Amino acid sequence: MAIITPPSTIQWAELSTFKLQRAGLTLRSRYTGRRQSVSFPFALWVIEGKLVKVDGLEAGRWRSFLVQLSGQDNTFRLPVPGHSGPASGFNAGGTGADTTTTLTSRPAGSSSVVVGNWTATGNGVPLVAEGDYVTVNDELKVVTAGALTAAGGATINFKPPLRRFAASGSAVAILRPTVMVQAQDDDVAGWGLSRPVQHTIQLKLMEAFD
Repeated sequence: MAIITPPSTIQWAELSTFKLQRAGLTLRSRYTGRRQSVSFPFALWVIEGKLVKVDGLEAGRWRSFLVQLSGQDNTFRLPVPGHSGPASGFNAGGTGADTTTTLTSRPAGSSSVVVGNWTATGNGVPLVAEGDYVTVNDELKVVTAGALTAAGGATINFKPPLRRFAASGSAVAILRPTVMVQAQDDDVAGWGLSRPVQHTIQLKLMEAFD
């Protein structure tokens, strides 16, 4: 398995599905109506949609990329659809720096990380706002509480919890989060054609977890 680099511009014409697929079990008594519910930690992002039509060299780049995925075998880092930056307004002081790192390791199942000091490069606004996306150790998360820049490091709370151990120094992407994905099936290398030789490409993706 390999991580393939997608074309630099990914423009969605329509995104029909962007959801977390979860595993859970709910039982309801037929006699009392009371329910018992168990939620398992399994949660993977599912993304389905159609790209803006492409032609010429751009179409060629997409054909090359799709065949290199080799069905469900290989993966790629997909920029979060619809994301144009943190809702908090944070921009790393205009430096363009995208990632900070975890100060301490976090075990699988954790729903927070403590990241490094952003005070020197921050722009006086919160680091992240509730509902922002962050990528921790190549796992896409949704922030569940705002976090402020702080001299001793900032705590970012998120869901779903970590699936893997995050070692001290693991990357945390705030400005340009991505999700590591694979094709949902082996027939990803396909496209439609319309005049004048424009390619219509539909992607059905699922977060990769090996």
